[in-house]
Amino acid sequence: MSHRNLARRGFLGMAAAQVAISQSHGGAAATKMKLAVGADHAGFPMKGPMTQTLQSWGFEIKDCGTFSTDPVDFPDIAQHVCDEILAGRAQRGVLFCGTGVGAAIAANKVRNIRAALCLDTFCAHQCVEHDNVNVLCLGAWVVGPKVAEEILTAFLNAKFQSADADYQRRLRKIAEMEKRSSGHVVSVTASIDQVAISGVYSVLAALTKGGVNAATKSLAIEYAKKGIHVNAVAPGNIKTPMHAPEIHEALGAFNPIGRIGETTDIADAILFLDSAPFITGEILHVDGGQSAGH
Repeated sequence: MSHRNLARRGFLGMAAAQVAISQSHGGAAATKMKLAVGADHAGFPMKGPMTQTLQSWGFEIKDCGTFSTDPVDFPDIAQHVCDEILAGRAQRGVLFCGTGVGAAIAANKVRNIRAALCLDTFCAHQCVEHDNVNVLCLGAWVVGPKVAEEILTAFLNAKFQSADADYQRRLRKIAEMEKRSSGHVVSVTASIDQVAISGVYSVLAALTKGGVNAATKSLAIEYAKKGIHVNAVAPGNIKTPMHAPEIHEALGAFNPIGRIGETTDIADAILFLDSAPFITGEILHVDGGQSAGH
């Protein structure tokens, strides 16, 4: 990036700060934006007055607590505010704690949340314009109410400069960093827990593999917000040393496709699930249709 561009952006940034502060409180962004606010016990004294101010500017507020000065853990409050944003019930969030540092650390641990601690109006608008920040963190011990109002105004009037290729590229790199902190758990169970066959002793498989299937669904819910998806592959009869070659044809007759599966079928299923990050809690039956209809 050239020095001229840097100077131009610096000048425009300072001008934008003055414009944001001089606008009527709430400005264009304040028309109908929904906000989630939260504070720990140290930030609670500031949350109340600032929430009333935001409501007077026309914002719809979801108050995520806390509601007294009794000690609470700021990560819990940060998670509640972030959940509102990720669920689409709020467009941006505001967190208050003693310094704002702890709130920013906690919020930034949540995928797709970009939180910034701002103690001045320049950072408050530039963090949105350049970095698409969606959670503002304020320190109740550090800034007074009038300064907090100006910071809120700058933050809420700012818009991400989405046409700038540099900013878009940097956000994509942040998204790639988030992906590296996620994961995928794939268990291998069995289809026989759902399709009992007369003459085949399957109760042990039903207990063990059925338990893994149930655990897969529970873990998928528990770990979803941590960016970890959990699935299982449930094979039918597969060509392995477990089955003598002379019974392969008979085993294949148990499924509609009419053949015994290959180990590559299992590997392909695992790779498919790993390439589909929006699939979680799924039990993928790789059994030639043997479990279809059950």
